[in-house]
Amino acid sequence: MAKHNYSQYSKKNNGKTTVIADKPSYNVKTTPEVKMESDNVDLVQETVDTVTLPATVEGVVANCVKLNVRAEPNRDSDIVCVLDAKSEIIIDVKKSVDGWFYVSTAGNVNGYCMQKYINAHL
Repeated sequence: MAKHNYSQYSKKNNGKTTVIADKPSYNVKTTPEVKMESDNVDLVQETVDTVTLPATVEGVVANCVKLNVRAEPNRDSDIVCVLDAKSEIIIDVKKSVDGWFYVSTAGNVNGYCMQKYINAHL
């Protein structure tokens, strides 16, 4: 943290000295500039492993009282069953599509549910 030295400075007018204000002076530590030449720089290349999700994960119906399980991943598709809140389901990750989970219910009914109504346990 910088230290402050509040010393007064003044202005002379017709031989009279008038104090203008306290002017802070700062002791600032600087770091030397580092110059690097491209010959001295080694590039590091890292490999990032791909994250592999399990084939299935558990989930729970949430954020609604009843949830429709549909034959296809769209709102106009036929309803194959209705799940109550807190119902446990199994999510097939590979068959799930944007915004929709492919699920299996406790009664072995399969279909699609909107993702926003399911808490997945990844």
